[in-house]
Amino acid sequence: MSDLRTAAATTAIALLAVACGPTRQDEAGSTTATAGTAGTATFAPAQSPSHSPSSSKAGKAAAPAALRFTTRTLDGQTFRGESLAGRPIAFWFWAPWCPKCRAEAPTVKAAAAQHGDVAFVGVAGLDTEAAMKEFV
Repeated sequence: MSDLRTAAATTAIALLAVACGPTRQDEAGSTTATAGTAGTATFAPAQSPSHSPSSSKAGKAAAPAALRFTTRTLDGQTFRGESLAGRPIAFWFWAPWCPKCRAEAPTVKAAAAQHGDVAFVGVAGLDTEAAMKEFV
């Protein structure tokens, strides 16, 4: 039961962080966001969804609007939010310079290892890509 509480607390902290956290806009006006999976992080310029699926295909759950994004991970791979549709997700928002984030990282990593059915997505921000890579 303690593991479930840890996962719930981690998820609650992540949601609180996103609710209170700022976004920044570049010259073109697009919001910069970052995303990642447990143990990794990504740096992602926000992009408009290329399509808007409204129904499921081949038995897959239709992605809600919040998951209709494509971004780039810190290792240069493409990440599609729609790949998370139909799964439980825990977003963890962090910054490399944040002491609380550094302290939480081992707990988040352990929770991700213990709850393989949950997609843990690390969302980094408020620093440079180099600092984000160093953190992970």
